[in-house]
Amino acid sequence: MSRSPTGRPRVDLSSVLTASYRHPPDRRSTRWVIRATVWALGHRVRSVEGADRLRRLDGPFVAALNHSQRTEAFLVPALLAWLRGGRIIRFLADWNFMLLPPVYLLYRCARVIPVATKPARPRFLTPLRTVLAPSPNGYPLARRCLDDGRPVGIFVEGTTHRDPTRPLRGRRGAARLAPESRTPGLPTAIRFPEPPAPGAPISHPQPLAARVGDPLARAGAKGPLEHN
Repeated sequence: MSRSPTGRPRVDLSSVLTASYRHPPDRRSTRWVIRATVWALGHRVRSVEGADRLRRLDGPFVAALNHSQRTEAFLVPALLAWLRGGRIIRFLADWNFMLLPPVYLLYRCARVIPVATKPARPRFLTPLRTVLAPSPNGYPLARRCLDDGRPVGIFVEGTTHRDPTRPLRGRRGAARLAPESRTPGLPTAIRFPEPPAPGAPISHPQPLAARVGDPLARAGAKGPLEHN
């Protein structure tokens, strides 16, 4: 991490292609996807607050984030994995995007958990769902990851929502996942240092900032533990 002119921590892009992973992902393709994504899109990240807290977390947790830009779906999971030294957070995402071959490969490399509840767009491609997103997927696979001690991530609004002042109500499945698995939630806010003009939506290339909050543990929750 380096410091922005305002003193806030930001991603050190000069090290993205050369620095070693403290915790290298098992798959070489995953390592390269993380590096390539952060290198290509990391210039849009103005600051990351709570990065040290994120690095110290070990064990299962549910990262819960808002979602305002299409590219966040690629940038944010890679950014969090890079800040964690290569330890990925498996994010849930709509399986429909896997119908695009480049996105399918990216999902596979990034260990994305496909959510296969929706029919395909267009509908005649729906039979491909069992091929591209075989069971278990979605919520059951996320529960399995947590039970195995691995964190997962959810964009709780369930869609790209570009209103800068009024977030959507979170999806019910996102609210259930942490308490039912007895794992802490990790609130992570995506903010925009350069707010749009009054009444205008958040633009897709707009610079962003991330703020990682304190884990929200419930009684009887397991993990995450902090380590040095």
